[in-house]
Amino acid sequence: MPMSRNKMIEELKALFQQVSPDTASFDDQQLKIQTDLKEFLKTQKLNLQPSGNLRELFVGGMVTKLVFDVLLRAYAKHTRGLVIEAPIKLPDRLLEKAEDYPEGFASIMDIVRGSVGFENLKEIYNALGDLLKFLSSFGIVIHKIVDAELHDAIEYPILVKYKDRFLVPMPTGYRDVLLVFEIPHFKWERLDLNDLVFYHEKKGKLMLDLTRVDFRALGLVEEIVKLIPQNLAAIDVKSYYGLSEEDLLKVGLLSNHKTNLSFNSNGFKVELRLQIMALFEVGSEHHDTYKRYRTLEKNFRLNLKSMKDADLEELLSLIKLLQKYHDEAWERTKRS
Repeated sequence: MPMSRNKMIEELKALFQQVSPDTASFDDQQLKIQTDLKEFLKTQKLNLQPSGNLRELFVGGMVTKLVFDVLLRAYAKHTRGLVIEAPIKLPDRLLEKAEDYPEGFASIMDIVRGSVGFENLKEIYNALGDLLKFLSSFGIVIHKIVDAELHDAIEYPILVKYKDRFLVPMPTGYRDVLLVFEIPHFKWERLDLNDLVFYHEKKGKLMLDLTRVDFRALGLVEEIVKLIPQNLAAIDVKSYYGLSEEDLLKVGLLSNHKTNLSFNSNGFKVELRLQIMALFEVGSEHHDTYKRYRTLEKNFRLNLKSMKDADLEELLSLIKLLQKYHDEAWERTKRS
């Protein structure tokens, strides 16, 4: 007998409610790491992005990604994990996500993102246990900058958010550790991507000319400047950033119209995920299923009254299917 509409809505609401943490999968040391990180974050503040303007966030994101990838590779090497680089989040997805937040684009923390992959939970917690020590040494050596206005030394990157989805999985059964860092704000008024992105006639590609980025003038210290791959005369915008000419046009980066940048003093937020490869591969293998799930999940949150019964039934089915895939992968990793 088909489930009634009210019953389907009731079951879906239960799935989307925050469940109690599942601590059974963790040993005492891992639980202590969770507590230590939560205590540390009580001393930190998660601010908005330095701008709520899409074009400015792309300017900031394209430069910040060069710095973030240095951090990503260093942390992966330090923890013996696998680097999983990601393109900048595309304009269409940002426009979609901005609708979910009162502050719009300024609330989106994963414009610049990446992951480090591991085989199991033990490896992830070995990496997490060393995170604050790693950030301290990395920050002192590489990201120590002087704020010209405050005349004060600031250490970056700063951990400002920690979300453990092994402790509380997503409704689909997806699990990872999500970390948000704040990376130093630059002297943005010295930079405009309209001057940097160009079309390479011979290669037939849009390129970012790194030789025209004065990283020292942006406020970075010498140590990190050396780590940014400036030996590349230009970066292929499509392969490195995942951006097409259409994407850049959407955010006004290939137009002749220039405006002054108006970033505030907040650092640029970036997202790093610690992932178990078997679970990460589930998402990759079932990308279209996830895409459809996100569409239906958003409709459920924002347009429930107008959702058809068939869509509610499909959403329930997709959640159960994705749960099955993730739970099977999770059980395999627990045995490894």
